[in-house]
Amino acid sequence: MSEVLVNVERGPLVESKHRGSIAIVNAKGDVIVRVGDIDDVIFARSSMKPLQTLPIIETGAADHFQFDDGDLSLCCASHNGERQHTDRAASILSRIGLEVSDLQCGTHPPRFQAAFEEVIKEGKEITPIYNNCSGKHSGMLATAIHMNESIDDYYKVEHPVQQRILSVISELTDVPVNDIQIGIDGCGVPVHGVPLKNLALSFARMADPSELDESRRQSVGRVTKAMMNAPEMVGGQQGSVQIS
Repeated sequence: MSEVLVNVERGPLVESKHRGSIAIVNAKGDVIVRVGDIDDVIFARSSMKPLQTLPIIETGAADHFQFDDGDLSLCCASHNGERQHTDRAASILSRIGLEVSDLQCGTHPPRFQAAFEEVIKEGKEITPIYNNCSGKHSGMLATAIHMNESIDDYYKVEHPVQQRILSVISELTDVPVNDIQIGIDGCGVPVHGVPLKNLALSFARMADPSELDESRRQSVGRVTKAMMNAPEMVGGQQGSVQIS
C-alpha cells in the first residue's frame, strides 16, 4: 500500500493528498530506505531507456556505426524534438541505411513549444523523427541491421531486439524474465513492469556497476558517460519534456 507523501494545503484545509512509495537501494541490493510498498510492480517506462540502450553497445552495433556520446545519449532520451535531436536521429538512420519511414514510434509534434513553432513556420511535415522516442527507436533499428534481423517488426516483444532488452532488464533488476510484466509503451515498444525495489537496484547498478561483470561494467559506463557528456540530447537545451 502506498503512503501519503505530500499534502497540498489551501488555507486551513488539506485540499489533496498524494500517495506513493520510495525505494533507495545500493548496488549490492541492500534496501537503504523504504516508504510504502516497494514490492509493488510498476512500469518504469521512459526511465528504462538507459538500460534499453545497453544492447546497442553489447551487440557491437554502436562501434560498427560509429556512435559517439551524443548518439548514445539520444538513444536514452525523451527529447524535445529540437533540430539538434532530429538532425542526430536522421544521422543515425542515414548511417544504418534506413529512412524516417522505418521508425515505428508513431508521430507527435515536438514537445518543446519553440521547436513546434519552428516546424510550423518552415512548413515542415511532422514525421516520426519528432517523436521524443525517435532516438531510442533509431538505436533499436541499428542493432537489428547490425545483427541481420528484420526491421519491419523490431518493436514486437518476440523480436530479437526486444528479447535482448528483456534479458538486460532481467539481469540488472534481478527479476526472472518470466516474472517481468509486459505492456505496450506510448511509442509502441514493450514496457517492462518490475517491483519498485528491483527498479531501484537496476539504477543503483547503472550508477555503481562494480558488482557487474567486466563487459557489462564497460557498457554501463559508456552509457552513463554519454548522458553526462551530452545531457542536451537526453532532453533538450531549453524547456522540459513529458515522458512518453
